[in-house]
Amino acid sequence: MDFESDDFIAKLATRPDPVTRSDPYAELRQVIYNNFRPPQPTVSEPVVWPHVWPWIYGDAFGSFPASGPATC
Repeated sequence: MDFESDDFIAKLATRPDPVTRSDPYAELRQVIYNNFRPPQPTVSEPVVWPHVWPWIYGDAFGSFPASGPATC
């Protein structure tokens, strides 16, 4: 998925036809949505969801106690 491609972004931004309600890119948007992790994961590693995008820098923001050593 090339999020820097103007064509790709145009597909994501396409609105359903107001008359027929057909949406040729609904499945593409659903696939992208399904790749996000739940906002409150139940484990530290995405073992339960092997299909999701990998953890990246900053993903653990807010998951540590406010008085922990990582917050000094």
